[in-house]
Amino acid sequence: MLNKIKNSIFLISILLLISSCDSIKEIDSKEIKVSYDNGNLYCKGSRRSYKKRAKTFENRIGIWNFYYPDKTLELQIEYDNEGGIPSYKKYSQDGIISISYTYTELDENLVINKIYYYETGELQQESIYKYVSEIDDESNEYDIESETIKTYYKKGNIFQHTEYEDDTLINKKRWDENNDLILELEYKDGLISEELLKSEINE
Repeated sequence: MLNKIKNSIFLISILLLISSCDSIKEIDSKEIKVSYDNGNLYCKGSRRSYKKRAKTFENRIGIWNFYYPDKTLELQIEYDNEGGIPSYKKYSQDGIISISYTYTELDENLVINKIYYYETGELQQESIYKYVSEIDDESNEYDIESETIKTYYKKGNIFQHTEYEDDTLINKKRWDENNDLILELEYKDGLISEELLKSEINE
């Protein structure tokens, strides 16, 4: 009985030691500012310091702003507590947004949304990437990667819609500037489907 108690105490001690090695101890966070040689602000944001396994680490947190030499906002990046980037926006020197990016992760699923703009600010292209973990009827886990890309004319009408699955093109649609559908293609293994080619030949 005494040996069992000793073994239990020893096991608990080992587990506590392991958990203490992996534990994170927050040290502090401080604001960082960096300037150009002319004194204008280049960037500002917060940096986190923490200790893990007797080593000290640092990473950016919160909102960081980066500026052109003329003080115009160039880039705004959002950092999470671990230094990951859930979103950012990039601007032209005229103050017009050029790129917008968001990263969302829930459980084992991932969504990345990236938007490009014309130099005058109109929507040019939107990309939605999804990584989803699924379970089939036999309880086997598998992953699905998909991406949808929409491209637009400068006036706002859609120009092209393409879809990918596991990095392979599966369909494409295209419209003219009057919003009339002028092309619709389906793909198999990245190539135009044989059925579609046969129908074109028969016509």
